[in-house]
Amino acid sequence: MISHFSHKLQVTAKALCTWSNGILSDSHLQFHLVTELILRLDIAQEKRTLTEAEYRLKKYLKTRILGLATVDKARKR
Repeated sequence: MISHFSHKLQVTAKALCTWSNGILSDSHLQFHLVTELILRLDIAQEKRTLTEAEYRLKKYLKTRILGLATVDKARKR
């Protein structure tokens, strides 16, 4: 009975690790995508005035990147 329970715990732990790695990989990818978008908006802003929608997007992305950085920092612990 104990060996059966131990096996179930091992299977569950492995499944949780796989699930966790998928989530963290997604946040890492999102972090790089958001960084790239902010960079492109910065380049556009050097050449012209951003539209209101672009300005709001840039502001949203900057707050989003803070959240993603927090997730990345927690992952590294």
